[in-house]
Amino acid sequence: METVGVSPRYVVPKEGDLDLSDEDIEGREEVAKELAEAAHERRPDSQCWGLYLCDDGMSKAGAFLWFSSEAELLDFIALHLLFFTGPGTDPVEARLAGIGEIIDNLRKGKLEQEPARLAVNKLFKGLSQIVWWGTRATLFSADSEFPRGVRESFRSNERDESDSTGHPITEEEGKDFLQYLETCI
Repeated sequence: METVGVSPRYVVPKEGDLDLSDEDIEGREEVAKELAEAAHERRPDSQCWGLYLCDDGMSKAGAFLWFSSEAELLDFIALHLLFFTGPGTDPVEARLAGIGEIIDNLRKGKLEQEPARLAVNKLFKGLSQIVWWGTRATLFSADSEFPRGVRESFRSNERDESDSTGHPITEEEGKDFLQYLETCI
């Protein structure tokens, strides 16, 4: 397998290179769950990258996962996310190779972040969906739909602001907003 990208751990799997046994899959599921739990429990600092992942079933339950860097986030998506969500009934190898190719193209600049997220979500259809990924700073201040919606929800649920808006999080709100993110589902 060929090593590419900015992370030395990242390997773009090719479908023919992969032949995962049930034991391999179970081992990867355990590792993925441990990594996801640590990412969920992490309190994001100003440099963190995160994602909001939700169930693609009826519950739509979700959670934020936080990583120390973009490279760590992309490694998790490429190498572990499929095993955290449960590989489903489709062949694992084909999905894993497809996810690896998308992330590789993103790292090489051949694909922008939003089209990459949508392409990854197609491969996770029926399992889970990445609703958002980006930096903590983006979540605090970006004018895009998801960050604005989270900030509006924070203000209406935690601050009892009936006419809440999605304006950027102020310095005074920062600590409370971070605590709110820990409870977002």
